[in-house]
Amino acid sequence: MHSYPERRAEQLLEFAATCPARIHELRELDALYLFGTLGMEAVMRPDGTVLVAIDEHWGEANAPEPTWRTASPTERSLSIKVASERWPEFAELLPHRPPGAPDCQVCHGTGGITNSVYCGQCGAMGWVEEQAI
Repeated sequence: MHSYPERRAEQLLEFAATCPARIHELRELDALYLFGTLGMEAVMRPDGTVLVAIDEHWGEANAPEPTWRTASPTERSLSIKVASERWPEFAELLPHRPPGAPDCQVCHGTGGITNSVYCGQCGAMGWVEEQAI
């Protein structure tokens, strides 16, 4: 299994060839790039903290750059789930389904809306934690 430092070093070399502008940001954040899609990007720091940048103004003229913030638990799960498809060992970082946790009503327990769209309601886990009443 690759370690976080090995994955990060490999990624920095990859970005040096494909996206050199990203290297400065990753070094500044001290992070590994997990994924990016229209409106959301995610990175992970060595301690397992996941940061997200949500672009609420995507496509707007003169829109402000999104800022990085700590991911919510749902955003963290979704980000790690996506990353685990590239790096299977990251699946070890996903939360375990608590006993009695119901299936997500949005994705019906699948974790996805379609084959390529993850469920944002449950963080792609397929289940939700029961809320205290």
